[in-house]
Amino acid sequence: MTAIGGARDHSSSGTPGLTAASEARFRALFEQSPLSTVLHDADGRPVQANAAFERLWGVPFAAVPPGYSAFHDPQLEAAGVVALMRRAFAGETVSAPPVRFDAAAASHDARGRTRWVASHFFPLRDPDGVVRQIVVQQEDVTSRFEGEAARARREARQRFLDALRERLDAAQHAMARRDAPADPDALLDLACASLGGFLGVRLVNVHEVDLAAARVTVHAGHGTAGPGPGTHPIDALYGEATRARLARGETVAVRDVRDDPLT
Repeated sequence: MTAIGGARDHSSSGTPGLTAASEARFRALFEQSPLSTVLHDADGRPVQANAAFERLWGVPFAAVPPGYSAFHDPQLEAAGVVALMRRAFAGETVSAPPVRFDAAAASHDARGRTRWVASHFFPLRDPDGVVRQIVVQQEDVTSRFEGEAARARREARQRFLDALRERLDAAQHAMARRDAPADPDALLDLACASLGGFLGVRLVNVHEVDLAAARVTVHAGHGTAGPGPGTHPIDALYGEATRARLARGETVAVRDVRDDPLT
């Protein structure tokens, strides 16, 4: 989450405040720790990182840009991590909640992984009690965090489907009370409008594909862009390649609406 590094030392005096014996123990603990561990100097520059750090971010120490400082990393500033690092330099031991960090954005050759990490920061003092460096330890919580996010998305989708079912049932009951036949177009309009609101998009419509006739019938829509109600040549909307895939019985995503400029 901070610098991109490996188990190397960029400082001239090693780890401050340690005798030769204690420094040997510190280095063994540092290098063998299963947690990603990084030392930063008072300017926010990474001076040492262990092998776990390199495994976490998937890059060698050479990926660190010359002059890199965590204090000036826009990702860390936006996440509030820089303020926590400065508190550690002031002598506090602090922790950060999970933060998403893209290592490729901080390396000079665009290498590295994107991970969610929970971090802990604590000061490293010299014999006079002066904080010369801080230790940053990082725990990879990507699987847990993304699993929770995926579960939240599934639950949100299920709540939407339950609410949509209730709205469609209510619309059908209202038609029945008026002795009016169910209006499929009105129900489709309601479904499209509800789905558009849930997805946060401006255009949702329902297409019926007739492969034999090579045409698409648009039955209902929410929004004004895109093909309107009526019949359209299938190749004009989807292209020949998509028609061929549909003919083979494949499930086809014609376009991801999240990348569609209309949305």
